[in-house]
Amino acid sequence: VVIHITSRDQITAIGQMICGQETVQSGCAKVLKASGYQLGPFALNDLLFAFVSAGSLLVLLLGQLTVVFLLLYALAVLAIITTVVLQAFVLRSWCRLCLLSSGLMLLQATLVAYVILPVNTLPGTAELLQQLAVFSLLFAASLLLVYHYRQEVAKKDELQQAQVDLLAFKRSAKVIKLMLGASQELAQPAGAPVLQFGNPAAADRVLVVLSATCHFCQKAYLRFYEFYQKHRDDYRFELLFNHFDSGESAPNQVAASLLYRYRQEGPEAFLARTRDWYEEQELDAFRRKPGPTPSDTDYALLQEQRAWCVANELFHTPVLLINTRIIPHQYDASYLEDLLEALQEGEED
Repeated sequence: VVIHITSRDQITAIGQMICGQETVQSGCAKVLKASGYQLGPFALNDLLFAFVSAGSLLVLLLGQLTVVFLLLYALAVLAIITTVVLQAFVLRSWCRLCLLSSGLMLLQATLVAYVILPVNTLPGTAELLQQLAVFSLLFAASLLLVYHYRQEVAKKDELQQAQVDLLAFKRSAKVIKLMLGASQELAQPAGAPVLQFGNPAAADRVLVVLSATCHFCQKAYLRFYEFYQKHRDDYRFELLFNHFDSGESAPNQVAASLLYRYRQEGPEAFLARTRDWYEEQELDAFRRKPGPTPSDTDYALLQEQRAWCVANELFHTPVLLINTRIIPHQYDASYLEDLLEALQEGEED
């Protein structure tokens, strides 16, 4: 398993201990990924796994070690000698993991010979051929199984790499600048009844539009709040709620309570309490907690925020805005740093 993981440029504690700290750049990785360390479509490690699996299953089927294992381990020793020659004279690099597994295989072969050689009775030719045939079937089945597994893992790795490449493309400053250039502007940006935090003198503004009961708003707010904690002195931060219902509905009660906390206790208390709400989003638990009772002022502010959203045709949540630009939903709050850096580069250009 460790050999297989190392061949995929991944690191394990055992791999580091045997191959060294720089496992990915070590001789282990170099040998395991080399084309010369392959036998057709199969890695030599596939053959090792198939041999161990088939041998173990054959022992279970027979209930004992027989003379056929002498022949099998003799072939295994020849294979081990071949891998050592490959490393020494063809690849000119040593895979410590491979040498360790080879050493264990040689030890296994010695133990098998020690157990079997004292046995004087030899099986007949028919019985010997039968055991070899069973081993061959088990070996082929194991080899196909591990080959199929490696193919599936390779597809998964390829997909993950494609996702990484897509993410890098999506985060590139050039792509973000193109997106910002084509993004929609607010129709009526002035007069937003927002809650404000951060640096009021900062040039750039980050505004998030939320709903208290929106499932997607949970992730949006928590990422927004995380970014705010890192950059509270660098930008202006604003927030408002966009609730389509009116009166003292359950969602409005939550939002109005949060607005009351902002007015009475300040931005930091509001942000912390809003974080607690989105982490739980349990209305009954929220109501049971001691807290202020919102006033008509808070409900009125909630309606003003809704009216501003309607005037700017913001009918869904969450919505992320930078200055007066509505950021497409493909870019959530986790991209804020990339978005703002690209925006500042564009202004400098």
